[in-house]
Amino acid sequence: MKLAIVYYSESGNTKQAAEYVAEGMKKAGAEVGLFELDKIDEAFVAEAKAVVFGAPTFYADTCAVRDARLSGQYLLADEEVL
Repeated sequence: MKLAIVYYSESGNTKQAAEYVAEGMKKAGAEVGLFELDKIDEAFVAEAKAVVFGAPTFYADTCAVRDARLSGQYLLADEEVL
């Protein structure tokens, strides 16, 4: 099963957390794609059964860079966002 992790990391902490999550998914037998927010492999994500998003928070809010980039630029056509 294909699973994708898309993350944005300013200091490297979110990247490290995403790598830990990917390692666990791989141990469970999944084929995992790990992508920085601005380097997404859209074909892989389109085939993935699930997509996990990771981003830092600032004062209990998500970061503006992640919000701007996920506002539609990276969403795949004909996909429902829940």
